[in-house]
Amino acid sequence: MVSLLSEFPFEKITVSELCRRGQTSRITFYTYYEDKYALADEIFTDFLDEAGQDYHRLQAMNNPENDGLAGYENLLECILNLYSSHSDFFTYATPEKNPYLFSVFFNHIFDSVDDYLRRHTKLVPRYSIRETAALLCNGLCGVINICRTEKLPDAEVRRRVRGMYSDILASNLFLQQK
Repeated sequence: MVSLLSEFPFEKITVSELCRRGQTSRITFYTYYEDKYALADEIFTDFLDEAGQDYHRLQAMNNPENDGLAGYENLLECILNLYSSHSDFFTYATPEKNPYLFSVFFNHIFDSVDDYLRRHTKLVPRYSIRETAALLCNGLCGVINICRTEKLPDAEVRRRVRGMYSDILASNLFLQQK
């Protein structure tokens, strides 16, 4: 899939070409996937499972008190780790190159952040949870995509994103419940 994404938009990739490049038969492909969209969804599900394991590891390591803001920073770190470890894929999952892949991944990230905000009662956004999640996710994806377009090194992307989100989290966007 990644190899084909470097040559074609997702919409133009066919199951036949996926099978040819993957050296597998269409019968085998359809045994596991309904179509190329199901394959893309499984890729994103695998990515989110990986990020979830990373999140739990970070929480256990540096947030045993389960502080809401520290937990959000861990969530942000997991998303950055995911982008970094799968940069070969995310290079092509941008709004310009592959809007479908970008929107599916964005929706997965949005759902994760929305769920995080709902589960952490000590972290109360000043605005609705959905609006706050949208602001955070759109901002994150936008900054990452701009940095990648500018071909900034991963360390610089992380520094900029962490700095921006530290400023946002230190703002009055969130109210701490007692």
